[in-house]
Amino acid sequence: MKPKAKKSTDTHAARRRACWKAIPKGTPIDAMLITKPEDVSYLSGFAGDSCSLLLGAGWGIFMPGRYFYEQATREVKGMEVYTKTPSSYATAATLLKGRNIRRLGVQSNSMTLDQRDRLAKALEKVGKKKIVPISRFTSETRAIKDDAEIRSIRKALRISQEVYAGLIAKGAKGLIGRTEIDICVEFESRIRELGATCEGFPTIVASGPNSARCHHMPTSRKVRSGEPLLIDFGARVDGYCSDLTRTLLLGKVPDKFTEIYKVVHEAQQAGIAAMRPGVRCNTVDAAARNVIVKAGYGENFFHGLGHGLGREVHEWPGFASTLTMKLKAGMLMTVEPGIYFPGVGGVRIEDDVLVTPTGHKIISKPMKLKEAVLLT
Repeated sequence: MKPKAKKSTDTHAARRRACWKAIPKGTPIDAMLITKPEDVSYLSGFAGDSCSLLLGAGWGIFMPGRYFYEQATREVKGMEVYTKTPSSYATAATLLKGRNIRRLGVQSNSMTLDQRDRLAKALEKVGKKKIVPISRFTSETRAIKDDAEIRSIRKALRISQEVYAGLIAKGAKGLIGRTEIDICVEFESRIRELGATCEGFPTIVASGPNSARCHHMPTSRKVRSGEPLLIDFGARVDGYCSDLTRTLLLGKVPDKFTEIYKVVHEAQQAGIAAMRPGVRCNTVDAAARNVIVKAGYGENFFHGLGHGLGREVHEWPGFASTLTMKLKAGMLMTVEPGIYFPGVGGVRIEDDVLVTPTGHKIISKPMKLKEAVLLT
């Protein structure tokens, strides 16, 4: 009896097959040129940059940048690694010569018009080939995290949460008088000491009126007693990000901030409670948003409830009123409602939540109101 063939354990080969199958029916392409760094890494296992990947049905060719030949031969398995010339559009065109490729898909969301023109000129030299724009072809596959990906995000969470715990260990007195930049620098240096590659994204430290700015860049403003301090932070491990936001109420703050903190916390709980396979993203957004609207602050919550999380800090899908995508087990999402008063201050609370086969699991450590109030 002929023995059964062993099933391949090559995670990246499985991802390449899954992404190819996920291309919408009717998309007229014979091969794809992958240039987005996060997708190249996801599909190949390569941890560097300045590289690209040619992908067809059942084959793939990895093209490293000039300084990554040795690294690529070590990290990329299961496909050809082309190291005769550096990764370029001319290289891609040369590798397509002789193949029955008439329509080449390119990632329109990661290619400039100038780059497209240069690719077109290179392709003209190897025969007439049509360039077909594609964008979210990896989105559905990347949205479902496997066990290894979840482990990396959990590790990134542990590191960032440990650093955050150190920042607030001395209470309000350990923060008041420090500048936003100073707190940011401490966070980003400490996560590296604990094993992170780098921050998951530019850290947000926003004090007082600055906390009303969703994506505030830290300044030399000093943290003061009697105001909110918003910190949006994350770490990157094995190429994967964590993403958390904590708002601290320092000293004796106006009662209004305690009130809106409770509303934001309740909204977050409502959104998380709605998460399970089969539920639409806009349904989850509405569950949280309705809490804020009923409290009278609907106009003060002006962003989506959350987003996918993985190799990029903002991944598909997201929680917003316009998104009807249904949740699936394995999706890892942030849930981050907020209420903001321009010129005064704001409150946002964000945690990372995994969609499970039967519901959801919060994989970060949620905060309670008593932990948010730091007295001097």
